[in-house]
Amino acid sequence: MNPNIPSLNLAFNPTREGLYSVKLRVSYQNIRQRIAFPIKEGVVVKPALYERLVTRFDNPAKRIALSAEAQAVYDLLSPHIEKARLLAQQLRPFSIAGFKAAWQSEGPVLINKTDVISQMRAKAAEFEAADQIGNSDNYKSSARSFERFIDSLSPADRRGLLGDSPVLLLHHITPDFLYRYENWMLQFGKAPRSPKGTPTPAGLTTISMYTRNLRAIFNDAIQNKQIPADAYPFTKEGYTVPATINVKKSLTKQRILDIIAYPTLEGTTEQRSKCFWVFSYLCNGMNLSDIFRLRWKDVNLESEELTFVRQKTTRTSRAKQIKVVCKLFPQSLAILDEWGNKSRGPMDYLFPYLNDDMDARRKKAVIKQLVKQTNKYMARVAQALGIQEEVNTYAARHSFATILLRSEAPVAFISQSLGHTSLKTTEDYLGSFEDEQTRKYLSNLL
Repeated sequence: MNPNIPSLNLAFNPTREGLYSVKLRVSYQNIRQRIAFPIKEGVVVKPALYERLVTRFDNPAKRIALSAEAQAVYDLLSPHIEKARLLAQQLRPFSIAGFKAAWQSEGPVLINKTDVISQMRAKAAEFEAADQIGNSDNYKSSARSFERFIDSLSPADRRGLLGDSPVLLLHHITPDFLYRYENWMLQFGKAPRSPKGTPTPAGLTTISMYTRNLRAIFNDAIQNKQIPADAYPFTKEGYTVPATINVKKSLTKQRILDIIAYPTLEGTTEQRSKCFWVFSYLCNGMNLSDIFRLRWKDVNLESEELTFVRQKTTRTSRAKQIKVVCKLFPQSLAILDEWGNKSRGPMDYLFPYLNDDMDARRKKAVIKQLVKQTNKYMARVAQALGIQEEVNTYAARHSFATILLRSEAPVAFISQSLGHTSLKTTEDYLGSFEDEQTRKYLSNLL
């Protein structure tokens, strides 16, 4: 750790009752100071809860699960932590006294509009405020990745890329910088899970995601005339964001029928997981995040239809939001009867796992756990049926699209059924034709 770069950690002062009064420890030029959070009543917790807070603080990109009590405390600390991180990036010249005064004041941090890490964190804060938790976490992870890359540089390499600047600025982002970052990611891109762990390689998908976020920051800066357009490094002659191709995860129709017919014990997590997977497949390949956000007002039992707008496009103003209409098959209705919310008011959730008292991050955590359980038990179902292909929630969506294509449904119809805004997106979902169908088409050659 470079002592000339300020660093932040959680710390504590013990109380007479054996509890911990949580503080922020600021380190700079071999000087350390514990500073009280600017929270009037203070933050006093049990030692075990404190350790969980430290783990979350030290791993901001990993979204480590917390108990409800610990999550409530971290949510209280979170805005102050984000402000502290912005100040550590922005305050120049830095001093602990200046940091303390700015941090404990009520004014916002004035962000350098060309500071890459600060802009990414500011973008994350915007998404968080809009309840777009996935995008927020994505930008936080990107910021941490570029921060780790800069911290990994030798003093000579740092000067070569950043000059004498203490922070990464947009004009430092050149094709050479980006290719060096990509090569570093391919070796050390995944942060270790523990302080003593070893970083491991990241994949091209992660590199693509982080560099696309950087490109978005760059585009905003050019549009706002904060950096000249000719400094743009994302060109054919400069740096190209890696393109990734999704591996097709489609199952054949027979495999789908085998899964539907697979016997499970009544009321078990295995049965629930299979039901959610089948419901997803039959309801236009709807992903589980959308399924668990459905409300009874979205269901018309008379016409046996379900209508929804994909969560992925709900908040995207530039995208045309398409209402997707799903036919409710007898199997879908049976799943609703078995696992649906017994309270059926218009604003009640279709399935009883979310409620309106949850904030966006809590809802995301609940859905993530349900998806994890579904994938776990569907892998067991696949193994029992001798299915070699991966059977997870993605497979339900891809299979819906691909089986329609094999049935010679028009791609435009499939695209509309999936809620896509372009045919190109739909094509990425479509798997290969079955061998039997391929031979049928080729037989027409002679």
